[in-house]
Amino acid sequence: MLKHEIELLARAFDKRVRNAIFNSEIAGSLAERYPKGCCGDVSVAFGHCLEKHGYDNIIYVLDETNHAWLNVGEIVVDITCPQFDEIDDLVVAEDSFWHSQRCIKKTVPFQEYDNRSTNERLRIFLKYI
Repeated sequence: MLKHEIELLARAFDKRVRNAIFNSEIAGSLAERYPKGCCGDVSVAFGHCLEKHGYDNIIYVLDETNHAWLNVGEIVVDITCPQFDEIDDLVVAEDSFWHSQRCIKKTVPFQEYDNRSTNERLRIFLKYI
């Protein structure tokens, strides 16, 4: 049940961002590249979405290539992983082979990466939680 609820939230968030791009509410290079190059900001914004819906134990994971995603307990949540050729859909899974093969550089509570005061891209994504 938990995984299913998180997946519904992730898909809804991703859809709101994609609709905002389609409607030119998000423009420029961010719109042209999404989901590439914005994994950190998307992860932090979605962490706030999860927190808003009552989830806790939300961990920001950063790998050696600087790709970021969230772990919610044992659940991997990666909205931007379709930027990689071998993945064609976002990931919400208790066991993700692709993520388990990544060399983890850092894991911290997602709030430690909340730099919205200096990060315009994060402020943009926070509008869609």
